[in-house]
Formats: sequence, C-alpha cells, structure tokens
Amino acid sequence: MRDEDSGEAIQCPYCGSEGHCKHLLAVIDRSFLECSGGYAFDRFHEFRKKIEGAFLKKLALGTSPAVKWHDDLLDDLWTYAQDNYSREDEYSVEIDRDTLFRLIVELLRESDGDEYPGTIDDGGAPGFSSAIALFHAASPAAVFDKAIALLAEHLEPKGKARSRKQTTRRPVASEKRQVRKAAGRKAAKRASKPSEN
Repeated sequence: MRDEDSGEAIQCPYCGSEGHCKHLLAVIDRSFLECSGGYAFDRFHEFRKKIEGAFLKKLALGTSPAVKWHDDLLDDLWTYAQDNYSREDEYSVEIDRDTLFRLIVELLRESDGDEYPGTIDDGGAPGFSSAIALFHAASPAAVFDKAIALLAEHLEPKGKARSRKQTTRRPVASEKRQVRKAAGRKAAKRASKPSEN
C-alpha cells in the first residue's frame, strides 16, 4: 500500500516495515466492509458477536426503542436491529454493516490504535479501489483487547452503571450519619451528668 498523495510505500511506525509485520493491527476496507489483514483479522468477528449478544437479550425481553446506549453509533445499530427484528427468528439480529465498521474504527482509535493519517492507495484498478483504514500498534493484542473491553462498557445501557454506584455509596453515607448521631448522644449524656466532685 502507498500514500495516495506522495506515492511512497507506507511504513510501520514502529519497525519501518513496508508490509505485514508484528505491529500490524488491522487493515480495514471501509468500501467493501471487511478486515483484510493484521492481528484483528482472526478476531474481527468478536465485535459483532458481542453486539449481537447484548441486543438479543434486550430484544427477547421486548425492550422499548427508548433504550439508550453509551455511543451514538450503537444507538443507530440498535434502531436498525429493532426495525428488522422478527419474533419468528428470535435468535437472529440484523446488524447494519456500514455502521458497525464505523464503530469498530472508532473503538480502535479510542483504544490507542495508531491509524495512518493519510489517504491510502491500495493498488486497486480504477473503480475498484477502496477507502482503507490502516492501524498499527506496539502491542496489537493489547489494543484489540482494550477495544473489546471498551465496547463492553458502551453496551451497558445509560443509567445502569450510575445506579449501581449509588447503591454502594448510600449505605456508607447513612452509616456515617448514624456514627455521628451516636457520638453526639454520648457527648450530650456526658455533659448532662452531674460532677462527682
């Protein structure tokens, strides 16, 4: 692959290699919607699998369209999934591939994937070239795992994490109030006792 503007071969920012190397995280074809190389090639399906699992749980419960996720692209995927869901095929969920790939690219960016900043010439014939997102990383496995973990966080509907934190904080606050009240009562009793001298 070459930089479309300079014509120069694209090099790995870590080892200088012009081809496949241990730092290659993902070669994502955003035109034909596929991952054609890099560490992510063998695990790319994990993104879709995690989204399908989360959506199917909600769809099986008949969750209303009002559910909001922590990402606008997930909201778009959810709306598409709901619009195309059928009770006759309750174990299947439709995922809009274009939105899915946009989400994956964003997740890799947020997880410290090193994306090539320029426009890439993939060597395709006129009319058959693709828009490519090229990612490298010092540790591709670590970045990929981070992206999957970030997706899992985003797949928790808004408000759920907040309410969980509240349930752990409130008992602590009430216990502190009880301790302060008990200390105050003891101090009042001591002050009300007549002096023995």
